[in-house]
Amino acid sequence: MKYDEDKFEWVLDSGKRFYAHTDMIGIGADLDGTGDDIGYGADGGFPSSLTKDEKIEIANEMISRWERFKKLSQKRMKQI
Repeated sequence: MKYDEDKFEWVLDSGKRFYAHTDMIGIGADLDGTGDDIGYGADGGFPSSLTKDEKIEIANEMISRWERFKKLSQKRMKQI
């Protein structure tokens, strides 16, 4: 999964593309494992159907980003 900065779209390994406003992807509170669990920026657009592997790919990317955010936040807190 990578972000295409020229087109402002995420590109999955499968080749599917979707736009997420300000490249943000979120997850809903009521998880049931459907594509509806996944949210995107205010005016984004998700592919109508995601495979199991695509859902896992998105989850892994977002987990990685949150882990980096956590590490950076902890580092900054030590500096205060």
